[in-house]
Amino acid sequence: MSTAPVSVHANGEPNGIQRESRAYSTSLKRPSEELMTPSVGRSDGERTRPMESVTEKMPVTAKLRAERSAGMVKENPVNATGISQTKTRSPEHPHARRKWPMGNRSRCMTEPKGEFTMPAMPRFNFRTLLGLLKIIGVLLFVWILARVDCTALLSVLRHANLPMIAAAFAVVMLSYLTKAARWHLLVRLCGANPTFRQSWALLNVGVFLALITPAKLGELGRAAYLRGRGMHTGTALALSITDRLADAAVITCVAIWAVATLFGGMWALVGLAAVGVAGLVTWALSGKLAAVQWLKFLKMLRTPAMMASVVLWTVVSWALYFVWTILIARSISIDLPALLLVATLTIAGIVALLPIAPSGLGTRDAALLTLLLPFGLASGQIVAFSLLIFLMILLSGIPGFFYWIRGTA
Repeated sequence: MSTAPVSVHANGEPNGIQRESRAYSTSLKRPSEELMTPSVGRSDGERTRPMESVTEKMPVTAKLRAERSAGMVKENPVNATGISQTKTRSPEHPHARRKWPMGNRSRCMTEPKGEFTMPAMPRFNFRTLLGLLKIIGVLLFVWILARVDCTALLSVLRHANLPMIAAAFAVVMLSYLTKAARWHLLVRLCGANPTFRQSWALLNVGVFLALITPAKLGELGRAAYLRGRGMHTGTALALSITDRLADAAVITCVAIWAVATLFGGMWALVGLAAVGVAGLVTWALSGKLAAVQWLKFLKMLRTPAMMASVVLWTVVSWALYFVWTILIARSISIDLPALLLVATLTIAGIVALLPIAPSGLGTRDAALLTLLLPFGLASGQIVAFSLLIFLMILLSGIPGFFYWIRGTA
């Protein structure tokens, strides 16, 4: 029987593949007990050699078998790249593959061993978002100032009628007094028995908090004070929302008339229809919500006498608001008709509620410029008018700031 020729190198040694195959065959003939001993010796008295030196000359498969039998490795050894290797190449399996364990599929080939952790995601911060929104209004105001004749603006402010401005400040504080009376009435409906001084202080705290929050959301902070006095949280929040809804109902009716005056009757009809639907839905919901234990005050609020009282105080407070703004306009020689000013100030006041500016700074200026420039007023005069309104609002929040610091409410 003929045998295949054996290829040898120039020095007479067999090539690498044959050496590997012979060593592999020799290792398979050795008993497993021999590989499990700490040292391997020869029967002819040759000195013993450590197991490590023997396994270094073994093929990869035989070496792994020897180490497993000696308990030196785990079932799934991990190489330097963090990849678990359950099969290795050998003459019997020249195309063996590396297998990924289920938990390590997300690791790349070059990633070292260790726990894989996702980077921490930034947490959403609502206060940061509100601060960024306020910057929009400030930037808008700066942009308006850059396009207005500042010399004319300063001249208008220097020649303002100071006694009339002082009277306007007294009127705005009087409007807050009427709002405090309405708030006092609503709080007593819920079973609380505060003094009018406490209701006045609490209303001013809400005015101050409204200055530093977009869309006057700080007025809802009054609910926190009521909760501290033992009132149910839901009742306190519903009371604050009801107080705001009373203002919204009256100013919406005025806004429909303002839209008809400035833009035509068609838009007013659309607004009137929307307000009618919203009013009916609110009335129906208030009847159902009155059955809730902590909303029983809504049942008493729906009585004709109580509704008349709330509407009366609300109308008086808004009438004083418009008197205040007209006095400011007259103090800088804006002689437009009072009804036209009321219409423009209503629309501008609604725009100023957008939560992108502190106390309407920038948004109110843009609205007044858009509405009053067609009537022949100078841009410097309009910006001065809006700036005086803003400064007066800031001054009216000073009492609430002191009440808030002292905790008088």
